[in-house]
Amino acid sequence: MQNDTQQFPFRDNYTDEPEWSYNLRKTAWENYFRMPVPSRVDHIWKYSDPADYLPEYTADLFSGLPLVAPNGHSLKPEDQAEWAGAMGATLDQFYSVTTLPAELRKKGVIFMGLSQALRQHPELVQGKLGGLIASDFGKIENLNQAFWNTGFFLYVPDNVVIERPVHIQRNFEAPVSMTRLLVITGSNSQLTLVDDLTAPDGNPAGQVNSVNEIFAGENSSLDYVFLQRLQKNQKLYYTHRGEVARDGRMRSHFLSLGANTGKANIGVTLAGEGADSRLQGLLFGHDTQRFDHHTRHRHTAGNTYSKLDMKVAVRDKANSAYTGLIEIEEDAKNCEAYQENRNLILSETAKAESIPELEIKNNEVSCSHGVTMGSIDPEMLFYMQSRGLFSEEAIQMYVHGFYASIIDELPEAIRELARDLLDEQIGSKSVAA
Repeated sequence: MQNDTQQFPFRDNYTDEPEWSYNLRKTAWENYFRMPVPSRVDHIWKYSDPADYLPEYTADLFSGLPLVAPNGHSLKPEDQAEWAGAMGATLDQFYSVTTLPAELRKKGVIFMGLSQALRQHPELVQGKLGGLIASDFGKIENLNQAFWNTGFFLYVPDNVVIERPVHIQRNFEAPVSMTRLLVITGSNSQLTLVDDLTAPDGNPAGQVNSVNEIFAGENSSLDYVFLQRLQKNQKLYYTHRGEVARDGRMRSHFLSLGANTGKANIGVTLAGEGADSRLQGLLFGHDTQRFDHHTRHRHTAGNTYSKLDMKVAVRDKANSAYTGLIEIEEDAKNCEAYQENRNLILSETAKAESIPELEIKNNEVSCSHGVTMGSIDPEMLFYMQSRGLFSEEAIQMYVHGFYASIIDELPEAIRELARDLLDEQIGSKSVAA
């Protein structure tokens, strides 16, 4: 990694990017050099080396500018999944393009590349971009703020219901990709968003640094699905923060299936009374994949509810580490918070670790957490084989049953896709009991 003591001045603003956005980038670049590399003593870095997620030469990132897609870069009707009502995609590495039905545009829905939104809708973006993941968040997040060059912006006004899911397919082909997502939903709105991280077959090895900020308005309902199916030669560093206002409902579904190495820092803040957050994770690792996930539910308002269900299965020489924090502030009375992590270990060389954490600052709460570790029950495996299943078939059926509750909670439109992707991973090579 490049020596951080050798500071490069940030580039001039020779694009038409608004001054406020350019200043955010410049400040983030300065903070990147100011902040030390995260210490392995910090519990969220206990299982990963921060150097794995820092580019070797940061100066090379100056060549990637925040571009607006030119005419001619657009999606074709056949590019859109049948279940999707609108779609965004990354084309030619650097262009974020979208489609949106006319009836949603008439209702005030805005869906476009984030670079375009900076210019056309600063009144919506300014103050929200970097609002949940600010300059003091972390070194790697500052690198993203300084250099993101692809990303999407989605705004749903008050009282607007989007009935069919919005599908974002972010395709990563560059050696280093910096991407960002900003979502704002108004009061009494409804949205299902599928955030699909992919890369083409044969893609060269690369790093992906992705940051999401999602604001759910009062009494809104938002289902967010994160579908990570990168190639096995890619590394992913992913930071996600959501904020739920009064009486809002956020359902977050995280499916981690791809990448060689992936670190995720996922958090939701319950900021208004009556806010409700349900967070589910599905992780399947095989070969030499290494995953490190951290989740955080932070209750800053009273009478809020959170529930987390993380299920992990690993085989071959795969490795998973999970840390989960429930944090309830002093003034957040009458909160309920639950956290569960179940781990299924399918081979003697696979490994899973889990550290649940509670930080409760008042006594008027109901809160619990639990962790399980285990392999397939031999008696169950024998029973399935006695009914005519081969060993591998029985194990695959068992794994599907292990994940069934997570799949069943997904938005109905993508359950079949999720099952198919899981089938590909489970069946990619024989599973050892």
